[in-house]
Amino acid sequence: MRSILFCAVLFCAIAALPTAACAAPPTDEVMAALHSGDGAHALALATVALSDRNLPPYDRARLLIDRGLAHEMLGERDGALLDFTEALNSRALSPPEEALGLYDRGVTLDELSRTEDAIGDYSAAIQIEPSLSTALNNRANAYRRLGRLAAARQDYAASIAAGNPHSEYPNFGLGQIAETSGDVNAARAYYQAALAANPDFGPAKERMATLGVSADASDAPIILRPPREGVIHLRPPRSVRRPAATVPANDTRVPPLRSALNEGAGNGALVQLGAWRSQGEAAIAWSRIARVAATDLVGLTPQVVAADLPGKGRYYRLRTDAGAKGSGALCAALRAKGLACLVVRN
Repeated sequence: MRSILFCAVLFCAIAALPTAACAAPPTDEVMAALHSGDGAHALALATVALSDRNLPPYDRARLLIDRGLAHEMLGERDGALLDFTEALNSRALSPPEEALGLYDRGVTLDELSRTEDAIGDYSAAIQIEPSLSTALNNRANAYRRLGRLAAARQDYAASIAAGNPHSEYPNFGLGQIAETSGDVNAARAYYQAALAANPDFGPAKERMATLGVSADASDAPIILRPPREGVIHLRPPRSVRRPAATVPANDTRVPPLRSALNEGAGNGALVQLGAWRSQGEAAIAWSRIARVAATDLVGLTPQVVAADLPGKGRYYRLRTDAGAKGSGALCAALRAKGLACLVVRN
């Protein structure tokens, strides 16, 4: 019995409701906030719950994972990495949850351009759960970026064979490999398979158009052009997780996917300061951050980049070109003042 009384009392205190009306444990409340896209509220709930020194190890580990996801949603990769690592080091999670935690940390490492470390976490997750289709898809993305195309192709195929419910992602990755290899007909077939899985999957439509063929014109001539370089990180929130033993056998929920878009080397001159649900919020955030940053952002211009995340909707990422200051030095200065900062490739 995992601190049921504490959970009820804590949640009631947060929600200001009578104790009898409070049945959901803090982990469920945190995940509900994540699922609604409210990372700040999820972070606050998890931090309050984690302040209890008598929290059982399993509950603490789950809350750390959830708080890590909240950090991720807010663009705070360093905080996410710390929370995921502490949860995994506790050894308190069940094997399926440990696999998901490794997957979560792998995505964070991937976003920090620590590709080999990310591969290590994806591989560890796959070792625990060989049919974890999302980890197979993401490891394939990493292998492909490193030019290890045979390994990438094998993982994409394994992700599809594992029953990936969003097979547009690995099919798109296979199309990218086919393009890189000069096999235009195979690329077209994979992009068409991606569109068969999801007719609204924009990246496949774009590649078909770039190749000189519409999504539904299979006999049109093909003109091969180099794939567009870019960066995208897709990570929709999970539904509320439960201990593995209590998940119904017919539960179809899966961890989130990242897209297999080409991720160019870039020069790392941009930094990201967070992500918000509207352009207005991002603009207000720049003013707030600039006040705290003082001279560190003087002379720099904000950039707001829209990103459509499956399962979450549109977010607006606040970025700036570090210029002569250097992205690493700028992020270090901002983090020293308690601000979030992530070096991104442009």
